Amino acid sequence: MAYFVYSLVLPTLSQILASSQAGFKDIQPWVDLNHAQAALFEGSVSSAEWAHLAVTVAVWLVLPAFLGLRAAMRSELK
Repeated sequence: MAYFVYSLVLPTLSQILASSQAGFKDIQPWVDLNHAQAALFEGSVSSAEWAHLAVTVAVWLVLPAFLGLRAAMRSELK
């Protein structure tokens, strides 16, 4: 379920917000992983684009993995 939301819903929602909200275009590289990864496929990556990628990976991959692992470690074995 989480992968479905991550791979289908989030990019679609991001594109809708980018086209309808002028302010979202400024923060889109910081919250949209697909947008942040696009610079890697273009060839030249600036330091700002590396920062965008690092923040989005931390928010969408590292933080949920850490929280899930923490919850699993705290749960009682049955």
